Order: sequence, then C-alpha cells, then structure tokens
Amino acid sequence: MVASCFSLISLHGRYLRHIFMAVGLFQETIDIDAKTTIQYWCPKPGSRSMEKPSLVLVHGFGPNCLFQWKYQAISLGKLLEKLGVKRYTVMGTSYGGMVAYHMASMRPERVEKVVIASSAVNMVQKDHEELLERAKVKVIDDLMLPKTAAQLHNII
Repeated sequence: MVASCFSLISLHGRYLRHIFMAVGLFQETIDIDAKTTIQYWCPKPGSRSMEKPSLVLVHGFGPNCLFQWKYQAISLGKLLEKLGVKRYTVMGTSYGGMVAYHMASMRPERVEKVVIASSAVNMVQKDHEELLERAKVKVIDDLMLPKTAAQLHNII
C-alpha cells in the first residue's frame, strides 16, 4: 500500500479530487437498489449551484466492463430520481456517450439536451474490424483491457 502513495496515478487522482472539492463538489455514494451502488460527484446541498440547470457528465470506459449501456442508463436515471433531479442535460464521453444516448431514448421527458463526445454511436461492423486490425489485436478486450506494459503502450 505504501507504494501507491508514490504512484503518478494516485498522485493525479488526489490532485483531481482536490480540484473537484475546490469548486464546491463533494463525493457521495448512494444505493440505487439492493444490487446497485453508484458513486458520484455533486454540488453541496443548498449551494448556489443547485439553482443552476443540471448537467450529468458520464465518463468513458472504466475498470469494470461488466456493465452494459442500458443498465447504466437505467441506474443513472434512478439516481437522478432519488436526488430529485427532474430535468437535466446529459453529456457522455466515449463509452459514456452510449450511456447518454440510451438515457435520452429511455427518458425523453427528463433529458433536455444530449452531448455526445468521442463516441462510436454510428460505428458499424467494418469500423470495428478496422480498429482491431490497426491495433493488431483479435478481440476488443485485448485493446481495452491491457494485461502487459506493451499492451498498455499500444493504447497510448
């Protein structure tokens, strides 16, 4: 555990947490149902930020690839209901763009606007095959979930 204190990743994580807190956000965890817990950043209750329009930022691919877009979209919708957020704009980056797209299609009465950045919403099978060929891998897992330093270097 001591080694993680000196890793660039953990240092960068601490820096980002500091920035988020400096702008008035705090990290919260909520149980959506018996099997789902979501961790999120939000403004402090009662802050002036609560008076502004709600913007939901959905990040890209993370460490757990077991979730599916539809499941994540449903879960985020439930989170926003629990928080009392009636209408919102949703912005998704990369994999998060697919989640944002599905949130808008499932809850059009709640989603005001959708911003999708760097996502493969219109990707077809040929695009997928070309990506695998360029990356010199057989399956997407080998690209997105590197197991060696060489594979990680291939992504970067």
